[in-house]
Amino acid sequence: MPLPYPQHTIEKLRTAVKQLGKEAATHRFTVEEKRALKSIAFEYANKDVITSENEITRIAVNFLLDDYRVNREKSLLARVLDSLNTETPAVRALIHDMKHLCHEAIIVCAEKQE
Repeated sequence: MPLPYPQHTIEKLRTAVKQLGKEAATHRFTVEEKRALKSIAFEYANKDVITSENEITRIAVNFLLDDYRVNREKSLLARVLDSLNTETPAVRALIHDMKHLCHEAIIVCAEKQE
């Protein structure tokens, strides 16, 4: 059965995460994300594999960083960021309506000042 990721990717992540992380960081997770991290750590603990939420998070971060270095605008990170920052038709319509209302409000204010 072929691996879904090349061995060099796994080795690169292993090497990165083996380095002691000294920079403290605070990240906000949803309850579901935190629960999933704990669940994965617990699952591996039951297999006698020592890991932590921090180690799992570092694997994910290093995976995204490496993918971005290699693929730039085609990377998973770039594509998700583009998606997060793309206006949906509903948002575009709302912005259009807000601009129209602001324009009308400016006209009304100008007329009152005359």
